[in-house]
Amino acid sequence: MAQVPATCTTCGATTHVTAATTAAAYERRDYLLAHGGVTCTDCYYAAKKAEAADAATKFAEDNALPALTGSDKQIAWANTIRLKKIAQIDAVCVVSSDAPAELADHIAKAVAAVKAQADARYWIDNRDADVRALVRAAAGA
Repeated sequence: MAQVPATCTTCGATTHVTAATTAAAYERRDYLLAHGGVTCTDCYYAAKKAEAADAATKFAEDNALPALTGSDKQIAWANTIRLKKIAQIDAVCVVSSDAPAELADHIAKAVAAVKAQADARYWIDNRDADVRALVRAAAGA
């Protein structure tokens, strides 16, 4: 693999473009520079992290979820966890149309209780928990 130096268009750091041959690496670098620039690994992952945080914030606003409490770092992390967990809950906790109304209401209240959690620590502590367990715990509370 051949590497050629390139300057990150975001932060100005020196990075490398890799390709099978030196000529291909130069060609790839020139193509990247002509179509938006070269991005170093750090800037790439920072942009991906920011995109995930923006998506989680937009999801929370669109679904009228409560604002999370905690430190800024906890809130950013918990927002992304909450986005994934609520998507899992919505996929798993589907009530059949022929289920008794009492059961449907009970499950809906438990799901609403989980979604209403505003403490960032709750989402961080339960990031690896099964969503069924979270809903069961909320139903028993």
